[in-house]
Amino acid sequence: MKKCWLFIVSIVALAFLAQVADAGKVSIKGTHSANEIRGTCDRVDGVFTEGGGTYGCSKLCGGQVCSVTCVGGKCTGDCPSCGRRERRLRVLGGADAVNHTLNNLQRR
Repeated sequence: MKKCWLFIVSIVALAFLAQVADAGKVSIKGTHSANEIRGTCDRVDGVFTEGGGTYGCSKLCGGQVCSVTCVGGKCTGDCPSCGRRERRLRVLGGADAVNHTLNNLQRR
């Protein structure tokens, strides 16, 4: 049963990643625990995933998918309003960086 859930989560994660190809990618400052990401994910009506040493949240925003993915507390985000994909990631900081990413909000 556990392998079945891991397979389903993996398929869903791959589907989300395929849809964020045009989204901007950002690095989210600081470290963020799985519980913190889960709490923010619940508040924004996202889908929390965890497995294989990674955790994150994805949700539909502006007709596309916004997501935050973390490994060891270090997180990156994808959202249409975050800008173009670039080699050097833009860094978002502050207590609401995860929330801004998942809600497709621009940071100035």
